[in-house]
Amino acid sequence: MIGCGLGLEVFSEKIFQGCGEPEVLVMRYSGEVVVQELHVIHDNDREFPVCKIRGVMVRSVQGACRRVRIDPGRLRQGKEILQKESTMLEFSSDLVRVLGRDVRIRILYLLLRMGELCPCDLGDILGMSVQAVSDHLTRLRDRGVVRTRREGTTIYYSLRPEWLGVLRAFFRMAKQSLQKLQIAQP
Repeated sequence: MIGCGLGLEVFSEKIFQGCGEPEVLVMRYSGEVVVQELHVIHDNDREFPVCKIRGVMVRSVQGACRRVRIDPGRLRQGKEILQKESTMLEFSSDLVRVLGRDVRIRILYLLLRMGELCPCDLGDILGMSVQAVSDHLTRLRDRGVVRTRREGTTIYYSLRPEWLGVLRAFFRMAKQSLQKLQIAQP
């Protein structure tokens, strides 16, 4: 057995001698639909599917997708859903990237709990330089998550009102999930 990448293992033809008639199924491989043979191999009281793709015997390490029939209407519906919501999904993806930093989550939590803070206060609380905090706040401001208020030479940051409910729900859900998983909070 030789690993061939893409989560597949390659088998020699000898393993299939005497394993019975193959089941024919349709499976997606490298982006194209191919017809292949499926054999069930018994090894130490275990069964696993092994199939023939372009004349090479392979076994899916993570298991094969074995659908009985293709429902073109369902596939079309899924594509339409993604197309209709493409702008929202792109925005969501971008937002997850922006929020995907631990320090930004901490900044948002502090702003949610404390109202408004300046970069100097956030830097002292987080143990970071003012410049590093300002860089993170700029990313959050550019995405419309926080807003600013200037008082003299100090700029204060706070959450935009439309984000208050979203972030409250997010942090509440995170707390509940931790409790359900019985993970001790610091």
